[in-house]
Amino acid sequence: MPLEPTKTHWVHDKTEARASRGMVSSRHPLSAEAGLEILRMGGNAVDAAVAASFAESVVQPAASTIGGGGIFGVRTPDGAAHSIDYLWQTPGAATSTMFPIVGTPARGLFGWSGVKDALNEFGGLAAAIPGSVRIRG
Repeated sequence: MPLEPTKTHWVHDKTEARASRGMVSSRHPLSAEAGLEILRMGGNAVDAAVAASFAESVVQPAASTIGGGGIFGVRTPDGAAHSIDYLWQTPGAATSTMFPIVGTPARGLFGWSGVKDALNEFGGLAAAIPGSVRIRG
């Protein structure tokens, strides 16, 4: 039985965009608008990217959330490249013995399969400390 396509309200159109004073690109027009508003108020590209990311957590929570994490790359006007690591962290009490390897590891949801019962990917032990709203001291 063939699968029927799922209807969504996501925007999938791709068009050329040009701007002379700044631009924000995002998965959803409302999150792009949030970033653009930051630029209009005098913020820089990094400020706009952070605003768009937080707004994306609201308008498309299944695609992007404040519970996520990643690596943010930026090149400054002087040409220097920088990155910000805001990846997830494991809880301080986590140990490798909590995730016994069984059989031959194979690629899984995040490339970490081979753990007994996929404990590192699903369930309470898979929880990580989100990095998107990390506060550095």
